[in-house]
Order: sequence, then structure tokens, then C-alpha cells
Amino acid sequence: GGPQGSSGTTIDTTGAVSALWNFDQSKNASCSDGKDVCNSAVQGNGVVGDYNGTVKGTASIVSTINAYGRDFDGKTGTYVDVGDKTEFETQNFTIMAVVKKEGSGKSI
Repeated sequence: GGPQGSSGTTIDTTGAVSALWNFDQSKNASCSDGKDVCNSAVQGNGVVGDYNGTVKGTASIVSTINAYGRDFDGKTGTYVDVGDKTEFETQNFTIMAVVKKEGSGKSI
């Protein structure tokens, strides 16, 4: 299924979203192409786009209320690399994230 809304219902993203990373893999290299973070968005033609990513730096796998997530260490050089995709260079797009802040005195 796709991402879940706050009521636990699955949100249909077919054709509306180019890439969707739930960060819910239970181990690294678990995507079909051996990458760490799997794209789960389905294009209008029913095909999942080629936007799986590889974790660079330290982003540990942690348990969450929805299964798994990633705990990024906050250091420079920690990110998910999806490669050089021309689709993200030639058109307008929006990036959205849900982030949980930990501790006090830290900023996002």
C-alpha cells in the first residue's frame, strides 16, 4: 500500500506523485535494485519510477509507529542519493517531508 493518513487510511498517489520515499525498509540494500530507500510511487501507467536511493553518511534504521524509519545523524554529508535525474532539473516540483525533532535546543 501507499502512505497512510492520520486516520490510518491509505492515500492513493497513483499518477500524482513522481517519487515517494516512506523510509520504511527494515534493512539496507532491500530495494529491487539493491539500493537502501525504495520509491513506492506508482506512475499513471502503473510503473514505479526509477528513483530508489542510496543512503550516504549515517541514517540508522529505527522502529516507528508505521514500521520503520530513518534517524539521520544531522551531520553534513548525510543524505539519500537518488542520482542525477533530469526530471528534477527541467520542471517545477515540490518536496514535502514529515520530520520528528528530538531533544531540546536543536533546530531543523
